[in-house]
Amino acid sequence: MPTRPTSALLLVAATLAALPGVPGLPASWGRRAAAQELVLGDDGRLESGRLVAIDDRFVVWRDPSGEIRQMPLASCIAVSVENPLPIVSPDAGVMELADGQVFPGRIGLNNGRLTWRHALVGETPIDIERLRSLQLLAGVKVPVARDADVVVLANGDRVEGVVTSLGTAIEVEPLTGGVAGQKPEPIAIPLERVAALSLVTPQVRLAGAVVWFADGTVIEAESPRLGDDGLVRLRPAFVDAGGAGSLSVPMEQVSGIVFRAEAIQPLADLDPVSVEGPVERFRVPAPRADDRGPASFGVSPIWMSGPIVVRYVLPEPGMRFLARAVLPRKDRGWGDLEIVVRDGARELLRSRLDAQHPAVAIDLPISGTDLTIELLEGRNGPVQDTVLLLRPLLIPNRQA
Repeated sequence: MPTRPTSALLLVAATLAALPGVPGLPASWGRRAAAQELVLGDDGRLESGRLVAIDDRFVVWRDPSGEIRQMPLASCIAVSVENPLPIVSPDAGVMELADGQVFPGRIGLNNGRLTWRHALVGETPIDIERLRSLQLLAGVKVPVARDADVVVLANGDRVEGVVTSLGTAIEVEPLTGGVAGQKPEPIAIPLERVAALSLVTPQVRLAGAVVWFADGTVIEAESPRLGDDGLVRLRPAFVDAGGAGSLSVPMEQVSGIVFRAEAIQPLADLDPVSVEGPVERFRVPAPRADDRGPASFGVSPIWMSGPIVVRYVLPEPGMRFLARAVLPRKDRGWGDLEIVVRDGARELLRSRLDAQHPAVAIDLPISGTDLTIELLEGRNGPVQDTVLLLRPLLIPNRQA
């Protein structure tokens, strides 16, 4: 629950207000003056304003009225910058780990061992056991590895099998190509011929603190803090010898900080158990996560096209469903629909979305594990009945 600040924090705020630049903010924050931060508490409440500081005790921000507010750090799940200015990494490559950490950068070699070079973290060895994918060339689509590892060559060809080694060559035990009745011989693909690779690595959920950056970097971090100088200080949790230690990054390069990643379940990470529509609808498209650009709290928005009924099974009972359902501006000419949210068979919300009322906030306790979202056509029929769910996430229901 947000509270009024202590006298010590008021002193910090007064000091910040005296600095040149944006009123009440350090000068280095001027470039993000058009942005807005959101603070998510463990009671599900969203507070908006401008972050002032994050220390070992409190998250402090200035609300839209100019008042300084605070929330105990222990009660804060995450902070997020709405619509951050994107930053393009100068490197073409991207490394993604099985736990969801993402590092734009480029490949390197150190004594024959493959390394990854990241602008902030530095150079670190690539651990094949933790790797999900590597994109080495710009514009290459990284495939999803399902039944086998996939290596995409620079000429567009693909090799599927089991990647056994990473170095000056990528060694693969292929699935096909051997003599009938015999196991195919392993092959070594020169690194310079590889455009991307994707591995069948078991997914691991992050726990603890995670920091999202405007260039797409996602880092598990120890004790991220925001000082009154506008710098976010953190220590990457995974870094091996040779990588960076503590990092200091301007806040304008950060798009979000989650203090307890285990407390957030993005709805986009759950596969619907059923997607249905009326019998007259020939094709019912499944909900689609929008992974373009930084996402609030690391939670991808979801597109849904009605009329549709989407059912999810939650990982545990007693969660709280938070989102904002929006009828996109491009669909407000004819778009007219009802959104219905159910906890099992119990209806929790029914709201009309149209040009006059294009958005509704969702904050609902789900007692069981059955969450259903339904879009029903309105006065204009099933025309432009598209909904974008912003920040669709589940957190433990502390109010239960």
